[in-house]
Amino acid sequence: MNATNIYKSAYVILIYFIMNQFIGIIGVQLLAKTGWYDIQGNQEQAIQQILVHWELIGFLLILIIIFTIYKKEWVYKSMLSIKLSKTSCGWILVGIVLVFFAQIIGSFLDKSLFQISTQSENTSSTVVAASISPIAIISIVILAPLVEELVFRYATMNILMKKFKEVGSIVISALFFAIMHFDFPFIFGYFFIGCVLAFVYKQSKQLLVSYIVHAMMNFIVLMIHIMQV
Repeated sequence: MNATNIYKSAYVILIYFIMNQFIGIIGVQLLAKTGWYDIQGNQEQAIQQILVHWELIGFLLILIIIFTIYKKEWVYKSMLSIKLSKTSCGWILVGIVLVFFAQIIGSFLDKSLFQISTQSENTSSTVVAASISPIAIISIVILAPLVEELVFRYATMNILMKKFKEVGSIVISALFFAIMHFDFPFIFGYFFIGCVLAFVYKQSKQLLVSYIVHAMMNFIVLMIHIMQV
């Protein structure tokens, strides 16, 4: 891993953080001023639609930037290959099973240690968003997992593997993944999910594998919660 790739990965992480924490506020305000939303009428629904639409736009912008930064890597990096072998498919199945075990264990620890009786705020907001504006499913199932895998697995582990061994890199990247979701009463759930996704990524040596596992997890969890509403 040369210095240029390390810097590229650092830029990707920084851009994700800035877009996620600061640019979103500006984007939401700009959409609100377009006059496309019935803010004076059904304000709650209008706000939810604005948030959903900005999330979609925001993820697309981040992906365009990341694809531009990594434009050379798409050609020669095997970890970014979009071809799935039988081994890769096997790791997808293993990953889907493991990620739900991780959720169960994480949820048990979260509820035991923090005395939580409600579901994750992030999960609740995504279910509401998908119910009000089905286009949110594109962000939840397709775009968000892709952005997060590029940031937390590919970029983050590019940097960590330079300083730490595989286990250390997996643990630190998973902790970073958990913290950046800003849903701290459920941090164990995110941490163990992050561990599984990083493990599957390193074992399969292919980002597409961890992406599919992540996307399938989001889809299944979303469908389960929507059916319960």
